[in-house]
Amino acid sequence: MLRYLIRRVIGVIPVLFISWSLIFFVLQLTPGDPVNLMLAGRPASEEVRENTRRLLGLDKPVHVRYINFLWKAVRGDLGDSYRTRQPVITEISAQLRPTLELAAGGLVIGLLFGVSLGVLSGIRPNSWWDTGAMVFALAGISMPSFWSAMLLIFFFGLKLGWFPIVGEGLPALVMPAFTTGFFLVGNLARLIRSSILEVMTEDYIRTGRAKGLGHWKVVFKHALRNAMIPPVTLLGVQFALLIGGAVITETVFARPGLGRLLVTSVLNKDFPMVQALVVYTTSAYIMLNLIVDVLYSVIDPRIRDARSV
Repeated sequence: MLRYLIRRVIGVIPVLFISWSLIFFVLQLTPGDPVNLMLAGRPASEEVRENTRRLLGLDKPVHVRYINFLWKAVRGDLGDSYRTRQPVITEISAQLRPTLELAAGGLVIGLLFGVSLGVLSGIRPNSWWDTGAMVFALAGISMPSFWSAMLLIFFFGLKLGWFPIVGEGLPALVMPAFTTGFFLVGNLARLIRSSILEVMTEDYIRTGRAKGLGHWKVVFKHALRNAMIPPVTLLGVQFALLIGGAVITETVFARPGLGRLLVTSVLNKDFPMVQALVVYTTSAYIMLNLIVDVLYSVIDPRIRDARSV
């Protein structure tokens, strides 16, 4: 297992190199001058502009800036924001907590409803429960985030007044979490349903029933555990998307977070901030996939035994 993890860690180096290189050169090709955006239309002499470029390091050739960027990325020091002149790590740290709260809330909603609906559909296929759960799952996959957010605001925020539309704390997190997790519910429910339907036809399930095991013990102890490998893969991917793709939810509910920070930084051509966000999110995404690989071995010992060979 340790040798496998070492191979995986070595294998992510080219992925990080390619992703970091792409974001650097894409930003160099985008139109607009960061200095002009920093000045925000204020009059400035050419000498002031050149001094600002020199201060930001924009006077250096592209290949020099590229090497400096990679060296700083490896060390975790990605400089100061062009817009605020504050260290990028400081601003990212300030926006990280709201994004993690939203991602964690969406993950809880996705797990709670996705697993419940998937198991219910898998053990009672072609029933009214199955039909209703799959309709709900299809709605979660098909409905855009901004539309589901507006529906939640209208019914539960304005009409019923159950939850605040904006603000801080757990009550203000409920509707954004449902908006973020609704898509995960649909994907997870459909995948668990198909996995359980496949597992329930296996010989060891029939053997367990023949030995007199109860229905729910067979479902949760044997069927669900063996059916969770594909959903765990989905969770590893989806949680990374929840962290980086919550910009719509953050915008609709006027929440701070990394998504809004990324959009603002791209519009202002704040190169260090955009680069830092990409560096940290790609690293987090890779770490999540490594955790998923470890979970495979916990769920199914056969995988652990195969990797140890």
